Amino acid sequence: VAATRHADKNSGRARGVPKVWVGMTSPAPDAQQRFTRPGRVLIVDDDESIRLAISHAIKRHGHEVEVARDGAEGLERLLVDGPFDVTLCDIRMPRMDGLSLLQRALAADPRQRIVMMTGHATVETAVQALKLGATDYLTKPFDDIFAICEGVVAHAIEQRIRARTGLVPPLSRSAVRA
Repeated sequence: VAATRHADKNSGRARGVPKVWVGMTSPAPDAQQRFTRPGRVLIVDDDESIRLAISHAIKRHGHEVEVARDGAEGLERLLVDGPFDVTLCDIRMPRMDGLSLLQRALAADPRQRIVMMTGHATVETAVQALKLGATDYLTKPFDDIFAICEGVVAHAIEQRIRARTGLVPPLSRSAVRA
């Protein structure tokens, strides 16, 4: 699977941190309309205002949303209340950081779609998250939170549904690490 770079001025990306889509050049613009059921989304962030804003935007698109205040609570929700179609996870949090959550969650179920978010973006962190198996990497603050939901979240949910139904082979984590 080839990784391609995609620039999106509304993605919430800091300068110098490219948006990376694994296996495609961009999300399908009408991905949301193709769903036969709403997706389940977990938001893991220690900032309550971010959790509420993202939750509102995602619920507006008809998805079921659950939240966690830190990485440890997020991992527990993933393991006990899962599966989720996509998890949006902050990187810097108390008790357990997002990269640790990413590793542990994918060890439990490698088919999970986890999108990492951070307000402290670096190219190194983005590369590390993607090598560990993150579906995508977003920087805060978001320019347009509704565009995030229409693009990144819809695409991740669509990938999860396709992988479950066998329409398209699931993304190979080893292809991301290569």
